[in-house]
Amino acid sequence: MATIIKRPYGYQLRVTHKLLPKPLWATFDDYETAERYGKQLEGLLAQGIVPAALLEKASPKQQIWTVHRCIAEYLRHNSVPLSDQRLLDTVLPSVTKIATSMLNYEWAEAWICELKRTHHLSPSTIRHRHGALARCLDWMTRKHPDIMAQNPLRLLKRGFASYTEADAEFLAGRGLEPRYDISRDRRLHEGEEEKVLSLLRPMPDEFTLFHLAVNTAMRLRECYTLELSQLKIQQRTITLDRTKNGDTRQVPLPRTLLPILSTYIDERVDEIKSRAWRIFPFWSGERDERTLDTPEKGNRVF
Repeated sequence: MATIIKRPYGYQLRVTHKLLPKPLWATFDDYETAERYGKQLEGLLAQGIVPAALLEKASPKQQIWTVHRCIAEYLRHNSVPLSDQRLLDTVLPSVTKIATSMLNYEWAEAWICELKRTHHLSPSTIRHRHGALARCLDWMTRKHPDIMAQNPLRLLKRGFASYTEADAEFLAGRGLEPRYDISRDRRLHEGEEEKVLSLLRPMPDEFTLFHLAVNTAMRLRECYTLELSQLKIQQRTITLDRTKNGDTRQVPLPRTLLPILSTYIDERVDEIKSRAWRIFPFWSGERDERTLDTPEKGNRVF
């Protein structure tokens, strides 16, 4: 028999049955998830099936978490890059109420299949979402092995994000086609740079930004978020502290770029120093624009 009790920290499910060695206690974030898990377990027990995880349970304090709680604890106890935070926020609606006891290889395959057939995502996007959630579950297996002993996302074979023939047949019924990885490697052909510069010459901001991107191979976001404090003209370097991977790296400044960048800054030094950096907190859900007065946090070059 399953009973659900409201606690300050969530909803506590208690299941008793003659096949269970002892009563099962599990805590869930909401009543619906607790009720659904209780009914699933009662259905199995009615057929004489006892989940192996329950038979092997040695401690009466074993817990069953939801994936929502796993992600929340992972973010609370780790310094997670902003890119991973955004990815986890994106995948959260599809996995939030799933219990950790339900995470197995079949679930992992079904989740990837959903990303392809329901959401019609590109293989690259699927790999990014898979990677962010897999890193979260990796932490769970290390930090809470009593809750998660294995990460099913790591059991998927290489190439799991590619669309299969079965995926293609399913999508054809919806009038859709499989998606493939598209290479973004782009090189300037002969004469293209001169044409671009001729068009940008009347626009100093875009002209300098283009030179910066072409001569340093910095990402576009790294270029337009560049701050004055990151520039070391004397040392001919740029310090990037907000890279895609959250690391810090030094970018050398070519001699051909130095006069262009120096002239641009000298002619607009007052305007640059008056610029304020805008911060948009990710988890708040609200746009919050705060002006930072310290030069180390403001003074955007562009």
